[in-house]
Amino acid sequence: MANIPLDYKSPYLHVQPSKSWLVGFIEAEGSFHIIERRSRNTLEHGFNVTQKRDMLVLEHIRTMLKISDNIYDGSSSNTKSIIATRRYDNLIFISKYFNNTMVGVKHDEFCLWRDSLYYDRGNHNKLRAIRQIMRDMRNKHKRIFDSEIDIIL
Repeated sequence: MANIPLDYKSPYLHVQPSKSWLVGFIEAEGSFHIIERRSRNTLEHGFNVTQKRDMLVLEHIRTMLKISDNIYDGSSSNTKSIIATRRYDNLIFISKYFNNTMVGVKHDEFCLWRDSLYYDRGNHNKLRAIRQIMRDMRNKHKRIFDSEIDIIL
């Protein structure tokens, strides 16, 4: 990342990424999550993608997923830029867009998130349990990956 200039612009300014590309990108960089709104003492579904240097990628993702929220541009503060949404209509579109497309660990995370979006929205006790399952899945995946790295090294 240190070699990428701060003013980097994608060479594909006028090329719309394919759905397959987007699925792969989201499997690596996307986040399906359930967040706690402490001010309201509620849990809400959310989706976000971060990007360090290429705002054009986020703009393409925003367009393809019909996300109505703006992109937070963190380039002036040298932080990651982010597209995030908690809007129900955006989340429903995202859930339909990625249905039957994910593989591996992200598939299981997505399916839990999607099903809880449809069936458990507003049931905060159930959402807390699902959020914990999703966290445990991510942590288990990280522990397995870290142990594989230790074996290689």
